[in-house]
Amino acid sequence: MARSNPTEARQGRLEESQRRCRSRTRSCRPGSRRVSAWAVINGFVNAEPGYPQTTAVLNPCSELILELYGADAGKHARTAIGVAALPLNLPVVIAAEVELAPRS
Repeated sequence: MARSNPTEARQGRLEESQRRCRSRTRSCRPGSRRVSAWAVINGFVNAEPGYPQTTAVLNPCSELILELYGADAGKHARTAIGVAALPLNLPVVIAAEVELAPRS
């Protein structure tokens, strides 16, 4: 997996940050057959203090979940928090809580 430049948010490259966020969401989603509901998505954006677009960086993640799982299962709460640093110098870290259907 290629690492992106963690200073994207600092330099105002919103569109590139959004594209990478959507790509990472697509590659890391859980097995779609067992997910019955998305509860919460927590996003952490590597950004300098006062960066006003952390929510915009995470929008593609929420949009993709709604697109793939529909309004009922894809509806979720979300946070988008700007932080000074992330592990491995990543630009964005996304964590999610999902409800899984029982195995059949």
